[in-house]
Amino acid sequence: MAVVSDLVGLPDQGRAKMLEWAVAIWDVQGPADERFGKRDAAWLRSSWRFAAHEAVPGRIDPDGWAAHLYQRPTEASYLARSAR
Repeated sequence: MAVVSDLVGLPDQGRAKMLEWAVAIWDVQGPADERFGKRDAAWLRSSWRFAAHEAVPGRIDPDGWAAHLYQRPTEASYLARSAR
């Protein structure tokens, strides 16, 4: 997991919760069953707060996977990489 979190390029304080947040987000995307009900709103808000304020350009590794989400799809370099 440490290798993947480094490749994603998230700030250090978010890396430890990356997998837990992923599971929480996955659980609430399905039907309102027992897995959905066990997720409290505070837990989900913390993941969204991190995404909105910490996992942003200037705070993420500019060479990490997350940085690619912020690139404009019209950039020639982005289009060239996407075409491969």
